[in-house]
Amino acid sequence: MQRAPHRRLSLALVVPALVIGCAAAPPPEPPAPTAPSGPAPAPSTATAPESAPVTTRVEKDDVHVTSAGTSIPRLGGWFFTQAAQHVALEDPEREVLLAVVESRGQSAAEAIPKAWDTVKPGAARKVEQTLTPPADSGLDEIVIVNYERGTGEGRLSQALARRKGDVVVVTLIDGALASVSRRSAQLRVVFGGIKLPGQEEESYKDTPASAFDAERQQRFDAFIASALEKTRVPGAAVAVVQGGKVMFEKGYGVRELGKKQAVTPSTLMMIGSTTKSMTTLLMASLVDEKRFTWDTPVTEVMPTFALGTPEATRQVTMKHLVCACAGMPRKDMELLFEFGSATPESLMEGLRSLKPTTGFGETFQYSNQMVAAAGFVAGRAFDAKRPLGAAYDAAMQARVFGPLGMKSTTVDFDRGLKAPDHASPHGLDLSKAPKVISPAVERFVVPLRPSGGAWSNTRDLSRYLLTELGRGRTPEGKQVVSEANLTRRWEPQIATSSKGAYGLGWAVATHKGVRIVEHGGGTMGFNVQLAFYPDKDLGLVILTNTQGGGAFIEAVQSRLFELAFGAKEEAQEQLAFNLKARAEGVEKALARVDAPADTGWIAPWVGTWRDPDLGTLELELTKSGPRLDAGEWAGLASRERAPDGATLLILTDPPLAGLKLILREKEGKRTLVLENPQHDYVFEQAPKP
Repeated sequence: MQRAPHRRLSLALVVPALVIGCAAAPPPEPPAPTAPSGPAPAPSTATAPESAPVTTRVEKDDVHVTSAGTSIPRLGGWFFTQAAQHVALEDPEREVLLAVVESRGQSAAEAIPKAWDTVKPGAARKVEQTLTPPADSGLDEIVIVNYERGTGEGRLSQALARRKGDVVVVTLIDGALASVSRRSAQLRVVFGGIKLPGQEEESYKDTPASAFDAERQQRFDAFIASALEKTRVPGAAVAVVQGGKVMFEKGYGVRELGKKQAVTPSTLMMIGSTTKSMTTLLMASLVDEKRFTWDTPVTEVMPTFALGTPEATRQVTMKHLVCACAGMPRKDMELLFEFGSATPESLMEGLRSLKPTTGFGETFQYSNQMVAAAGFVAGRAFDAKRPLGAAYDAAMQARVFGPLGMKSTTVDFDRGLKAPDHASPHGLDLSKAPKVISPAVERFVVPLRPSGGAWSNTRDLSRYLLTELGRGRTPEGKQVVSEANLTRRWEPQIATSSKGAYGLGWAVATHKGVRIVEHGGGTMGFNVQLAFYPDKDLGLVILTNTQGGGAFIEAVQSRLFELAFGAKEEAQEQLAFNLKARAEGVEKALARVDAPADTGWIAPWVGTWRDPDLGTLELELTKSGPRLDAGEWAGLASRERAPDGATLLILTDPPLAGLKLILREKEGKRTLVLENPQHDYVFEQAPKP
């Protein structure tokens, strides 16, 4: 995951990602620091035997301050250990360890192995990748180390060292992958909330945004064109709104690689999870009409609604479907297999097996299925006679797209695809090169379109952001939704990081003192971003027609911030770092993959495989090499030799290039295992006819 100032939330396939370096939106103001809860260690470069540690359970969120002046957030319900040379937090299940070690007089890189020796001496760890991103947030040096993870091991280890002056603070994480996944937002709260003595981040809280005049537009335009080329994004469209007007809009690149048609501000692209905020805008309008309230139990609107436990079903209100705070795990794999036969009705039926993996309101967990359910329940409140999908579609047109003047935007997949000016999706191969993919694979969004199924363009999305900035008033001055219910969607509901939270279909954050409301969107072949600064009257739309648009999006958003507020120029350096890190990762990954010509090893594995949750997967051997076919998508694969000697089958074709299956054989029985942070999928071989 990129070190972005704002965490983008996406509908696209999720793989285990870095806990370190993710930031998002502001939780409530942090409590005042407390005195150290035990004898505080003096910073030291030596590793001496630890004295007996003292462990207590934290009653409520607070801040621990070391004798050196480092502030460390503590989370209510977690365990806190004060030892002689480090402090540590453990999750309520005690499956994840987060340790903090202070030292002086050494580099950040030197401090990391010494910190491990202090906290978990003797543990052998092989470095997977070392990253040295540009120092920000008032720091002098940052080093991130990711460690190799054994195949099927189910554990994750990472290290982050930050230096300010001669003080180095190393944060270590080691724990069960499933627990790290479900607790990742809380871990980010701690990671991002640690503050070294003397560390001060620049702030533009009281700085008005400069007028986005011709000179700034010219500099912005030049940066975008350069970034597009460097990131190999096929096509993009960008717009900036300010003062009730569209100040800048332009298309870049082409609608499809290999063809000449240019991207324009009118070019339709799929916008993925940015659809979520439009679904909650629909809900806001229905709250205005008193069809329901944000706190109405879902079962009062749709009596047949049910989750995997009776308690969860009773607890969930309309608000809880869209706040990512109900404890429901992210289960995207089910969305990517056998979606051809899925319907809104089958999605709602599937919720009956969805069970929470964290407490209600305890931590952020992002669920596409829950937001999809919100849209369909809202559609039912709008029109109880139509099927769920049709009711939602009609409600969106009547309450959102129509009133806001979004003439080209649609949640009708085929209408978007048939539009004369639409972009083609592009996936990434293993080398991260963009490749045109069939639009058919994007149909996975159709049965969950309230979560990510809209097509739109910068023309319409500029109107959308102007209405958000206008507190429910369109550019023409018509109030289409009340200010109270529109802005309710911006209110933090659950923390996602030290500076971030999730609202109702929007993420909210503080970046360098400035409040931002935003959401990213990704599908198989598109990547987009909507962001606005409600206190500064400024908004940004970025659309790209590639799965790999993240580095471009981050750079463009950072550059706008620099131009608008006169901030330190970091976008160019950050982009260079992201591209270098990506290239290094690709080189290492490709070195583990066999040439396609080597296929003898796969013969015993050819056949039909089935998993009870994901369905059927065909593995066949073609002239071009092994090929996986899930029905709705298919692609060539090859063998990856993991560092621990395990053999994996890795997809090499987009849109799911990089997806891995562990080839496991035990007592004569073969299985293909698809690892997922909170649930592994096990394909068993079907009997051959």
